[in-house]
Amino acid sequence: MLVGANVILDIRTEDPTWFDWSSQARAETASRFELAINPVICADVSVDAERIEDLDEEAVLRYP
Repeated sequence: MLVGANVILDIRTEDPTWFDWSSQARAETASRFELAINPVICADVSVDAERIEDLDEEAVLRYP
């Protein structure tokens, strides 16, 4: 299942409005599906990431 850029950004920035919803939605989806991001989503959210592996771990593999 692709994780949308908005969900990733909500979690990475700990958005005060959307963090809880995005974290819960990602966790629930991860319990049922393998999560992934595509190159477009990666480009959208990777501006401050030092390595792609860090982004993968932070955005997809780390569950709340």
